[in-house]
Amino acid sequence: MLLKATYQLFVDNLFSSSDLFRSLRKYGHGATGTARPNYGIHKEL
Repeated sequence: MLLKATYQLFVDNLFSSSDLFRSLRKYGHGATGTARPNYGIHKEL
């Protein structure tokens, strides 16, 4: 469990996942990560 503070997590493409980012956001934390080209992210991004 993270301490009662706001954190911004930076991860590489091994740990980047929309599920992780949603869970972190649910608890008030942010995340930034890289993504693989074939991960299913819209081309416009």
